[in-house]
Amino acid sequence: MIQFHTFSGTAQRFVGFILLLPLIAAFWYSAILATIMFVVISVLMFRELGTMAGVRSLPLGILLALGGMINLWPFAAAIYGWSIPTMFVFVIGLALICRIAFVRLTGDHRVADFCLMMVICVASGSFILGLPEGRFLLLALALVIACCDCAAYFVGRAVGGPRLAPAISPNKTISGALGGTMATLLAAVLLFGPMDLLDLEFSISGEMVMLSWFQIIAGGLVIGLLAQIGDLLESAVKRRLGFKDSSQLIPGHGGVLDRFDGYLLTLPAMILFFMLA
Repeated sequence: MIQFHTFSGTAQRFVGFILLLPLIAAFWYSAILATIMFVVISVLMFRELGTMAGVRSLPLGILLALGGMINLWPFAAAIYGWSIPTMFVFVIGLALICRIAFVRLTGDHRVADFCLMMVICVASGSFILGLPEGRFLLLALALVIACCDCAAYFVGRAVGGPRLAPAISPNKTISGALGGTMATLLAAVLLFGPMDLLDLEFSISGEMVMLSWFQIIAGGLVIGLLAQIGDLLESAVKRRLGFKDSSQLIPGHGGVLDRFDGYLLTLPAMILFFMLA
């Protein structure tokens, strides 16, 4: 059996990325597989948060069921013909109910706030996944965030300098954050600019979305910033609960929550962005 702790940090991250490639391919290949994978990822994220927060077995099981059910709300919206404002009110209401429940289970308001953000994130991802070609939009976002993560990691190690938030995540540097943001901007320009590498078209509010140069650049910068803020928010929760990683599921990356914390704010922001575009 391979002992991943014998590898360097960079090698572990590479191995973890290789292990994720089949999942990325399956997500691209089939909408059904993409939906199943998204539900599984959602449940694992809630499981990791509940485990770190010390939620007991039965409430944890309810939390996992809730994590799966959050993915079903777009189907109800389609069946009953909900308008966008109605959907917005429903998701916010669901998130607030989950926050109240989490406070009752843990007594920790800050961790409950993080749970609220997770609910909104998963609900936003479910909405995007239900759009025509929505899974490709999620993959495009994944590629942009991956560029942000990789650039932040390698630029931060190579350049060093002042720490970004030493009280929360002592290894992150300002140079790494700037490198990640610039990489995100470049990836957004390549994916959605004149080259349009993925050749994708999207309709969120009934009309096809056409992005201008300003929107692409602004969107790239915002995604880069929000992805890193989501990372810091998750780091703050882990530090508060006394954990270094949310789990050890993915070699070199930690848990599912560690890997997908960059989507915490970017998925809701992406919906707003394309609605306003």
